[in-house]
Amino acid sequence: MFYKLKHPSKTTGMVTVFVAYRYDGKETLKSTGVSVLKAHFNTKTGKVSKQDAEHVEKQAKISRVKALLESVVSVVAHKDGNLSARAISEAYEQTAADDVQVVAELDER
Repeated sequence: MFYKLKHPSKTTGMVTVFVAYRYDGKETLKSTGVSVLKAHFNTKTGKVSKQDAEHVEKQAKISRVKALLESVVSVVAHKDGNLSARAISEAYEQTAADDVQVVAELDER
């Protein structure tokens, strides 16, 4: 797993943080939905700088996406060993959808 910064805003200078997974030369990128100033994110550690006023919340979102992607890779590896970008992406989307549904059901209680 590693991190990429993409889609820079020309007006704010903010970039979107992506968690990336590479297998057999192909990448799967998952957006964290977090935007930061490039100078406020360390792509090696995946950490948002404390200079960002919302660093705690942003870090939590990034960590959640990373944990979900790691879990999906682990499950797919044990299930059928097909670690292609497509297999991981499809499994991630299904898992994320299931996760959203569980949270929604808990909120209804």
